[in-house]
Amino acid sequence: MDFYYTFNKYLQNLHHQRLWRLPLSTNYPCPNRIEGKTGCTYCDGVSFLPHYLKDNDNLQNQMERGMKFFGKRYKVEYFYGYFQYNTSTYGNTLELLKKYDTVLEHDKIKGLIISTRPDFVYPEILNGICKLNEKIKKDIWLEMGLQSVFDETLKRINRNHSYQDFINSVEMIKKLTDFKITVHMILGLPGEDPEKIRSGIKILFNDCRIDGIKFRLLEILPGTAMHQDYQKNLNDFYNFDHKSYSNLLCDLLEIIPENVVIMRLSNFKSLKKFERTDSKHYTKEQLVEEIKTEFIKRGSKQGIYFKKKQYEHS
Repeated sequence: MDFYYTFNKYLQNLHHQRLWRLPLSTNYPCPNRIEGKTGCTYCDGVSFLPHYLKDNDNLQNQMERGMKFFGKRYKVEYFYGYFQYNTSTYGNTLELLKKYDTVLEHDKIKGLIISTRPDFVYPEILNGICKLNEKIKKDIWLEMGLQSVFDETLKRINRNHSYQDFINSVEMIKKLTDFKITVHMILGLPGEDPEKIRSGIKILFNDCRIDGIKFRLLEILPGTAMHQDYQKNLNDFYNFDHKSYSNLLCDLLEIIPENVVIMRLSNFKSLKKFERTDSKHYTKEQLVEEIKTEFIKRGSKQGIYFKKKQYEHS
């Protein structure tokens, strides 16, 4: 039994084969870290760059290196190009479109995922991607970092956009394109306990038509503003253990519509803080197993409690 709708399941249904995401970079900086902006408080500016990518490496080299690495490691032949690093709709629009086109035209690429921010989604880039895809007709996803629906949280973590900006971007994408939308959410941000996180997910799916969701457990990196916030305001940060985190994910999956693709349950690095009794790192496989066990115990699955008209902002 499938307890939730994974991205692997989505890919298998669409392409009937195993594929992998191929992380890429536009080589443009993060717009939240230029012109005097200090960036999101949880980000150190370097930790989210895949290890095989090099600064300013050209796109062809990135693709060749990535395909070789992931093809050998996961025994896959085809990929989704994934502009993951920084804000991949920021920069010269024509240059960005050339980069997207280079990826889309590759015969080993079955789709394209573009990671961005709500405040850098605009008609010119959307219409440009649509035009590129007229002749190719590949699967396009826009992945928008939201992190939280609560503006007080967004301000505290220095996102420099609002929840309304996100809603506006979703509406623009749905109006101008047939692209699918993934929302990126961080769990464990300051001031957000499990109850507030559950409330936020209800708000999100009441307000927006989202096709996929990606979760990340907050990782407090040394030297970041978030680390300073954590040291000063320890009680504002909910302390998850592996059981409370897997249970929260079950709660969230129950209130997410069953047709929404679960792109990721957590990042690998943050799971390492959950130590096992034998002192080995807690793994993604263990997280998945705990979720399945809990769903069997509950007699539950993704979307079982989703009733859009009954969701209330609280």
